[in-house]
Amino acid sequence: MVQSCLSGSIAALVDPEFVGNKNQVPTSGEQIHREGVHVSNRSAARSSLMDLGLFRTPLVYSARSARSARSACSRNRARSHGSQQGASLIEVLISVVLVGVVILGLAAGMLTLIGTSTSTSERQQIQLALGSFTESLKAGAYETCTSNSAVATPATYQAAYDAWPSKWTPPQGSMTSGITRVEYWDSQQAKFADSCPNAGDQGTQRLTVQVDWQGRSGTAQVVIGKLVSQ
Repeated sequence: MVQSCLSGSIAALVDPEFVGNKNQVPTSGEQIHREGVHVSNRSAARSSLMDLGLFRTPLVYSARSARSARSACSRNRARSHGSQQGASLIEVLISVVLVGVVILGLAAGMLTLIGTSTSTSERQQIQLALGSFTESLKAGAYETCTSNSAVATPATYQAAYDAWPSKWTPPQGSMTSGITRVEYWDSQQAKFADSCPNAGDQGTQRLTVQVDWQGRSGTAQVVIGKLVSQ
């Protein structure tokens, strides 16, 4: 682009008389031989060379023409510079988009990691609470079941436990705990049953407890027995 503009500017100031021929125009009196043509003066030489296609009429360029050529070069350079700026802007936009995608991916990964860590911590807190709750139930009062279905139920066990001074208290204020199920050992069937055996209480029961916290729940079972006095 620069070279062509320079060539155009120079062409506006130079008045070449030959195309493809670097020799000067022959002076008058010189003998010229071109393709079998013999001339002896400058005017005739020009006419002969023009007929043969080796000579063209001198171009006359004014200062105004030179300024026009320089102005055209300036416009071409401006267009070239503008196109380069456009390409650079597109590259910057692509870079910004790529960086944004990477940052969003990292942020999503960090949020997932934080959520997983929080969830794990909550589950651990619930498991610890269940362990403490079941251990305290082992030391609590044992209720003997009878034919009366209102005895030794989750409700009666929970009421007795809540009235116990040494009961376990959840470490978090929003954490709740409770007894959800009572099963009674039946030696005849060799398993725990939901109702008191016909032979009466056999000294062993299984309690199911639940702890709720932060929208999560955990359950556990504990087997308790009646102390037999000697």
